[in-house]
Amino acid sequence: EEGAEEGIRVEIDCVDDEPGAVQSGHYLWPAAPALAQYLVNTYCRPNNHDGDGNTKRIIELGAGCGLVGLTALQIFEKAECIVFSDHDPGTLLRAKGNHAATLSNLTTTTTTTITSYPKVFFESLTWGEDKDVHALQLTISNHSRIRSNHGQESDDNHHHDGTTDRGFDLV
Repeated sequence: EEGAEEGIRVEIDCVDDEPGAVQSGHYLWPAAPALAQYLVNTYCRPNNHDGDGNTKRIIELGAGCGLVGLTALQIFEKAECIVFSDHDPGTLLRAKGNHAATLSNLTTTTTTTITSYPKVFFESLTWGEDKDVHALQLTISNHSRIRSNHGQESDDNHHHDGTTDRGFDLV
């Protein structure tokens, strides 16, 4: 459990030793707990479930086991979406399993419901592959519609100056 003192609970299944023959994404690299702790230290405040209040789209690049994304999921509860990306399909399956285990733990040990968290995507992304980047942009674009206070659907990606933002607020 990373940052449990702040109420962040993450269930992680990973390879305990150096990855060796398995894909390296199955190993919990030292940078993941360090970055997860950084998010906790920077954005967690008592009774705050919105991180910085402005973050709408989050992507974890090279998600591996998904520790950082699962931490962000709980810090930025009002975010629109979180994308776990990796080039290895097996690693994405491990991240999905860790996501399911974490949500199961949270919904049985807290008053939180699954619907109180951002939409989660698990997407293949290979460095240097334009087709993967375009597919990811399309996925996010298709799911970036939000409901206004009047119940009408609006596209949050279009700015008043006519530009379009298909990027992420936290990477």
